[in-house]
Amino acid sequence: MTGRVTIERDGATAWEGKFSCGGDSLYYKMRDMADHLFTYPAVRRPGMVNYILLGADEASFHDGFRISDGDRISIDFSSHKIGLSNVVQFGGRPSVR
Repeated sequence: MTGRVTIERDGATAWEGKFSCGGDSLYYKMRDMADHLFTYPAVRRPGMVNYILLGADEASFHDGFRISDGDRISIDFSSHKIGLSNVVQFGGRPSVR
């Protein structure tokens, strides 16, 4: 799977990077990660579908970039024609949109 991550701050692109992900990009074994991931109740809710990005080879952290409250993070999985976007919100209650 391939794609691009974009982080917007105050309406402008603050950081972006291309990525590849999947089994070849993992540091840990897939089975061990899945076993750990599904210990969290939030990903075991009936009827809930989770799209989980594992093993990405690109991160803003590696470039020294830190996300801030209000940043919009968008992930475009070009290989699967899927896009996800969310606003970072530290503390407090999530806003309803």
